[in-house]
Amino acid sequence: MFWALFGFSGRLGRLAFFGWSMIVASVVGVGVALAALGFVAGLAKGSGDTLVGTGLCVAVGVIPIVWMTTALTTKRLRDAGFPPRLVLPLMSAFSAYEAMVLSPQTGGDALLSGILDGHPAGLAVKGLFAGVLLFWPSAGETAEGDSGAKRRKGEASWHERALRIASEPLPPPEPVRVIPGPASAPASPVRTFGRRGVVG
Repeated sequence: MFWALFGFSGRLGRLAFFGWSMIVASVVGVGVALAALGFVAGLAKGSGDTLVGTGLCVAVGVIPIVWMTTALTTKRLRDAGFPPRLVLPLMSAFSAYEAMVLSPQTGGDALLSGILDGHPAGLAVKGLFAGVLLFWPSAGETAEGDSGAKRRKGEASWHERALRIASEPLPPPEPVRVIPGPASAPASPVRTFGRRGVVG
């Protein structure tokens, strides 16, 4: 469990990624509900300390959530055959660009509105990225199936095997062998019957 949620090594299949993502989403939901209750309680009491404490708890709770989400995404990208060190920075940069530039809102709440609402183009890209994580097949077959186990060391993935087979030269054609037929019997002399008897 610790490796799946906090480790960055290895691979994670589609089913395992979906299951662990649901667990993380449940934890996030419970955290948001508790934070909302604390915020409402602070407003009801009019206590600034309660509001500050709730904000600190939310800020501290975001760190493990981001860590777990990044770890799950890294292992799933590696399982699908994509380089995590390239894809994750690109997605992070795009999310920041969407929140700060593509957001149609202007003013002080532009960043918050961009994060919560999102731009249609940004939502489309994020939806495509989520679809790749959930449905893209594994790059290599494992003996355990789609359970997220690591591929054995030195074992080639299916597309590597296919490329190797396609690049192998075809064997030379076998020479045509002529099978001799049955030996023909020598022709017998033609015998004719003449005036003086059998001739030939």
